[in-house]
Parts: sequence; C-alpha cells; structure tokens
Amino acid sequence: MTSAPSQQIMVGAAGLLAWQPVDAAGEPYDPGAAVTVTVTDHAGGVVVSDAATTGMGAEPRTWPLPPSPTLDQFRAVWEVAGVAAASTTVDVVGGYWFTIREAVDADEKLADRAKYPTDRIFAVRAEVEAEFEEVTGQAWVPRLGVVDVVANGGCVLTVPHVALRAVRAITSIDAAGVETVEDTVEVAADWWGVLRRPTGWGYGRYRVVYEHGGDRPPPDLKAAAVTRLRHRLNMARSGIPDRATSMSTEQGQTFSLATPGLRGVVTGIPDVDVVVERDRFVRTGVT
Repeated sequence: MTSAPSQQIMVGAAGLLAWQPVDAAGEPYDPGAAVTVTVTDHAGGVVVSDAATTGMGAEPRTWPLPPSPTLDQFRAVWEVAGVAAASTTVDVVGGYWFTIREAVDADEKLADRAKYPTDRIFAVRAEVEAEFEEVTGQAWVPRLGVVDVVANGGCVLTVPHVALRAVRAITSIDAAGVETVEDTVEVAADWWGVLRRPTGWGYGRYRVVYEHGGDRPPPDLKAAAVTRLRHRLNMARSGIPDRATSMSTEQGQTFSLATPGLRGVVTGIPDVDVVVERDRFVRTGVT
C-alpha cells in the first residue's frame, strides 16, 4: 500500500478527499474495479467506512469530507476491490499562510489555470508551509499534534512543538499496550511545549494530543512564503538544472547560484532566506 502527501482543510469547511491511482511508473491509470474509502480521525474513530467514491477510468477518486468543527488529523485508506491500495492524510488546520487570491495578486500569471491548476497550487502551498515551519521551528497557524512521549520519572514531559495552545488529552500506555486516560487538571503547559505535573509522570509512554501554532505568520514571512510558492511552481520552467551551482552567460560570464543546503542557504532565494533565517526558532534544553 502506498502513502500519498497530506491534504489540508480548514476547520469548519467541507473538503474533497482525493486519490490519484498511479502505476509503477507514476502515471495515472484505471484501477479497473470499484474504489472505496475508509476515513478515521486522530483517535482512530471511524468517520466513514467503505464509502463509494466518484471518478472513472484514470481520473482521481474522490469523496466529500464533511466539515470538522475542531483541529484534527484524518487518515483515508483507499481500497480497490476490497484490497487496500493507498493511504492519504488530511490535516484540519486553523488557517492557511495565505490565500490563493493573495498568491495570484502577487503574480497574475498564476491565474492561468491551464499552466497552474488550482489543485497544484494547493499542494505546493502545503509543501511551502511544511518547509517553512520545519526550518523556523514552529507552526504559524493552529494545528493538531499527536505524539508519544517517554517519561523518565520526573515532573516534566516535553512535546516536539512550541507555541502550545491547549492540551486536549493525555493517555498513558503500559508495556502491554493498555491505555489509561490521564487527568489533565493539574497539568501546567507552557508556550514551549513543556507539560509539568507536580505529582510526576512516572516511567513509561504517554500519548499527548494538543493544539499548537500561532494565529498567523508575520507579514514578512507570509510574503516570503508566497515568493517561495511562485519559485517552486516555476522551477521546471527555469531551464536551470536542479543541482546546478553556477551558470554561464553567452558573453562568458559565470555566476554562482545560491544552492539550498549549502552554507546555510535554505531555498536558494536570497530575499526569502534572509526572512526565514530571521524567524528561525532554536529550541534549547528544558529542565
């Protein structure tokens, strides 16, 4: 079973789950049988089971996801003739870094839906958001986190995200896999993702469900993300090989290119990298 990239849907908005069947070469193909989908939420609760999908031939298969009133993480398993063929994920988020309208306003060429299909812009926006949040070290819009953390007997648990907004639930999991819901009344959580409990956490594994992220990215980081989107959408059209470190003109001049991953370069776009580096957050040890 293959795994496809995540989709994003806003809290309170209906969405359209989609899966594109592809062959071994990555080309769209007709699965030749009925495709159904089963969707579960972050806690494993079933949203829908074996639902019929729409789509014919080599078209994507889709299913309408009803609105979610809260941040969530959904997993969709797509089956062909009853056999699991692929899984996709959906993040229900509290906001987008920027709207498609804002991206088009920054570059009117993006309004050409033949060259820049809406689904492609959506997908690249999600990639840019993930890239920037990984580099800067925090989410800039509300998101749900679900992680397993191992306690060492102290009074502190630390989740891997900062900008903590709320702790929804904590469950202890013993060696046999038995889960026990923990009381969170006396748990004090701070912005840094640190959860303190005066009575201690004991030893073992805990599953923490929490909300994290800012309300929106700062204006300079938002503008940098729009620039990065435009860059990623046009990389294939630039004529410059992905791994090129320099280029020469017809006049014999040679220019060095900013290469992502080298000498602190993140995207290879100087104006973008300056902003990303300025908003980078480095987490230090917590005691």
